[in-house]
Amino acid sequence: MNKSTVIIGYVVTAVLSFLLASGLGLVYASYKEMIVKQEAIEEKKNLESRLASVEKENRELKENVENLEDQLAVYEEKISQYGEEITQYEETIAKYKERKVKGTIKLGDTKERVKQVMGPPDRIFPIGVGGFWYYGESIITFNPNTGKVDGWKNADGTLLVE
Repeated sequence: MNKSTVIIGYVVTAVLSFLLASGLGLVYASYKEMIVKQEAIEEKKNLESRLASVEKENRELKENVENLEDQLAVYEEKISQYGEEITQYEETIAKYKERKVKGTIKLGDTKERVKQVMGPPDRIFPIGVGGFWYYGESIITFNPNTGKVDGWKNADGTLLVE
């Protein structure tokens, strides 16, 4: 073998090695790019799944807030009603504090004595010199001729009677 044949062999081998290495490099680069794309696709799927989950949770939370707002409105209405009832009870207590005399009412007592014990009535329905005095849901009756207590109906327990 002559020297020029050996040199040509080395050159061909070098060129083939270079082309092979370049080709493998391109193949490796394409493979690496494919792997990166596949990972990106998987990450995108994971993010889309998480987004759907978060959106569902957000809808559920909005529904819960709406339900809680409805419940709050109901409770606020109840608080308002209780406030009105408390005001009524405070007025009743104030009337009892107006009482000048401790004691109870008995048959034959005068209107003045009833006022001293019970305070002023909520309403009066007169009949002759007697009639009906209302304290809450309870009633004291006065004889229409004498104007003295002749009975009562202690419906709500507010009357101080013997």
